[in-house]
Amino acid sequence: MRRILYITLTFFIIQLSYAQEKIADENIYSLAVVDKKPVYEDGIEAFSKCISANIELPKTTEFKGGKVIVSFVINSDATTTEIKILKDPGFQTGEEVKRLLAICNHWIPGELNGKKVRVNYVLPITIPAYEPELVSEVIQDVVDTSKVYDGKMIEKIPEFPGGIEAFYRYVGRNFRTPMIEKLSGKIFLSFVIEKTGKVSNCKVIRDIGYGTGQEAIRVLMGCPDWIPGMHNGEPVRVLYSLPINIQANR
Repeated sequence: MRRILYITLTFFIIQLSYAQEKIADENIYSLAVVDKKPVYEDGIEAFSKCISANIELPKTTEFKGGKVIVSFVINSDATTTEIKILKDPGFQTGEEVKRLLAICNHWIPGELNGKKVRVNYVLPITIPAYEPELVSEVIQDVVDTSKVYDGKMIEKIPEFPGGIEAFYRYVGRNFRTPMIEKLSGKIFLSFVIEKTGKVSNCKVIRDIGYGTGQEAIRVLMGCPDWIPGMHNGEPVRVLYSLPINIQANR
């Protein structure tokens, strides 16, 4: 009888310990108390690129862009749950962010005392404005189908009025930087400067996510006419590429 009682009691203690451990695992911790914060695989830049590659903007010019503040839990098994939209600018952007988090969900869990735990995460995501005119401009901007020259092949390369420093001042005045904490990096663009000095065929070679590539195209397509490149005494179409440095306000 004692043996049966001992086995039963031992089994009960094991079950109780297991239950307590399971309850402990269900706790949700803040970033401030964990030893190791959750991180996105390959870094936050990979997360932002995933967002940029999959986002569907509100297809209306009434939407002027805005920020969605989202809260969610990164579980010990790396899944994301309890997604809550704390603030959004409307136009179903909150629902779109929920959809994006289901796609971009390659997180590495946080840890406390050497164990993976559930951690609450709050994140701002900037949604750029929908600008359909950019799409039509990028697709339809090639009217002249004559040869496009490399800058090394011609006598005089294209020049922005006032020089390249004036160009970067223009970009600095007109580029709308996403309000993302510690966002920085370079956007690499290529484009054609037509015989007329107008910019065409804008392409983003690389960006840092959060709609920065699209914003760079918008700024570039709206810039003043360049002084065209020259070859054999005549203006020619020239392929041009350059970087744009992005540094969020701190």
